[in-house]
Amino acid sequence: MKTLKDFDYDLWAIEENGKKRYFARVKATGEETEIDLNVMRLLLSQEKQMRREYARQQIEGTILNLNAICDSCNMDEAAWMADTHHIDSDLLYTDIKTEFCKLLTDSQRSVFIECLIEGKSQTEFALDHRISIPMVNKQIRAIRKKAKKFFTEG
Repeated sequence: MKTLKDFDYDLWAIEENGKKRYFARVKATGEETEIDLNVMRLLLSQEKQMRREYARQQIEGTILNLNAICDSCNMDEAAWMADTHHIDSDLLYTDIKTEFCKLLTDSQRSVFIECLIEGKSQTEFALDHRISIPMVNKQIRAIRKKAKKFFTEG
């Protein structure tokens, strides 16, 4: 995955006569083009994902795996002793998330995954799903209420 300083394009929006227009500039060539809202959202979500991945790597460091050990053709014995704790916690997290999602309605599950897990804003979710922002907030409150009950009973 590329780092943020290697990001390939710049994004911006302008408003003319009450209408928003979205643009992208390719850094390598300097070319600029107008893009539609869906492309802008996609590119912004990719940039957000890269920022999160970069932040995670800064905290956790590089994760060792057997493929990296074998690909390097340098069989460092210390690499075999890598901590596998994150694997167990990832599996546990997946199990808990799956069980919790069974308690949610379809709309709550959608809000839970897109907003609370993936980090989409309430405004973005409301626009994407054509519902009001207060309705998204109401769903989040209901999710939190169920989560509180789920984790205190567990």
